Amino acid sequence: MTQPRKPKLIIQASNIHQGGGKVLLSSLLQGLPHSWPVLLFADSRMSLDALDERVVVRRVEPNLSARFSAERQMVQETMPGDRILCFGNLPPLFPLAAHVTLFVQNRLLIEDSDLSGYSLLVRLRLALERKWLARCLAHCDEVVVQTATMARIFTQRFPDAPAPRILAFMHGADVPKHLIEGADIPSTPVVDFLYVANGEPHKNHLVLLEAWCLLADCGIHPSLMLTIDTRKYTSLALSINQAVATHDLKIVNIGAVAHEDAIALYRQACALLYPSTLEAFGIPLLEARQAGVDVLAPERDYVRDILDPVESFDPGSAVSIARAVRRYLGQSEPRYPAVPAADFLNELLAQS
Repeated sequence: MTQPRKPKLIIQASNIHQGGGKVLLSSLLQGLPHSWPVLLFADSRMSLDALDERVVVRRVEPNLSARFSAERQMVQETMPGDRILCFGNLPPLFPLAAHVTLFVQNRLLIEDSDLSGYSLLVRLRLALERKWLARCLAHCDEVVVQTATMARIFTQRFPDAPAPRILAFMHGADVPKHLIEGADIPSTPVVDFLYVANGEPHKNHLVLLEAWCLLADCGIHPSLMLTIDTRKYTSLALSINQAVATHDLKIVNIGAVAHEDAIALYRQACALLYPSTLEAFGIPLLEARQAGVDVLAPERDYVRDILDPVESFDPGSAVSIARAVRRYLGQSEPRYPAVPAADFLNELLAQS
């Protein structure tokens, strides 16, 4: 007698291999339900931790032909009763005979953000993925996002689609305690501020750099640690080096770090300074809070969705960032109180 086919979970993550998406996917794979066999479509560049035998992995090369082939394979593999989780922001290219959940975590795909600061290749990829999302969204049964801000932006972009479900998760409970509180981490901070981020334009490093120059002009030299890949973001790295040399800034860029190493960095800093102009979730904010580190962050909805920073600022203003740093350091800010009109005139006349 033929055994009935057991429903399976299919995870489409073939366009995830780095950044916050990789962190979340790794955590997800560690929490897979034991009652479901799993088929995972994964980017060939993504490293995977040991998975149990019920997880079948199909590697997908990072090109359009391979992605299209993976989409066709999903059609062939899917049967009624299966569950599909599209984890890489994009819905299936073709209708599937199963319940499809789309997890959207890239804010650049659901709002008309200015992309002029990104490379041509990134702009072309985002333009293609925006069209893919818009045209194939009907192939999904539900959309899941992580914050109220993402839900609001998605609804504004796709008013005719069902309202997305807000369901946040992160690796927090899965982070080994020794990575945060290990003996190899200094008992006292070695740097004033830490910014864990890549060098993409929305991470706002140039405005942050300007703020550090303003502080230096006032005789304030807080230390700052960055995690920018100098080979990938050469122009930004050169700007930082030039500003450091010109203004005697205490900025050190340790280069791109693995997620486990980034976790260990939090306890080496007094505070996380996070001037990013837009995020879908902001994982470093929660990681820093979990590590007991203060957070300075922009007055943006994505921040208030998940925590209240100890200091906030306008990320578009270097002056505002510098003032937030000064407040945190307990440095007084010059004030110019208003005076009566008569005193104003007397002051002017006295100068003539």
